[in-house]
Amino acid sequence: MFATQIVIDDAMAQNLFQPIVSEAAEPRSSPLLQDGEVSPIFVDSRDHAGALRAASDPQADIEHANGVEANLSTDRKPSGKLAVIVGTLGRSNSIDLLVEFGKFNVEAATR
Repeated sequence: MFATQIVIDDAMAQNLFQPIVSEAAEPRSSPLLQDGEVSPIFVDSRDHAGALRAASDPQADIEHANGVEANLSTDRKPSGKLAVIVGTLGRSNSIDLLVEFGKFNVEAATR
């Protein structure tokens, strides 16, 4: 199971209803589950209550679909190369750092 990065660029904006989860790897995708290993989920504990609650949704979805529970962390950033990061711009240090280092294009996501 793979999830496309949730960064809305011009191509995605033209078709917002395209699937973001697939069974096979695609360009700009990251595995949620691969070889029995699940990407951990991280949300900043100082984020809005809605973001904290929303972080449990993909955790439940992955477990329901595959029978494997993803680790959900609020204070300890996950180790490894891959993680699902849930957060609010201006409330999540991780999201803000992604923006600062050019890994998340805020302008494209807010058009």
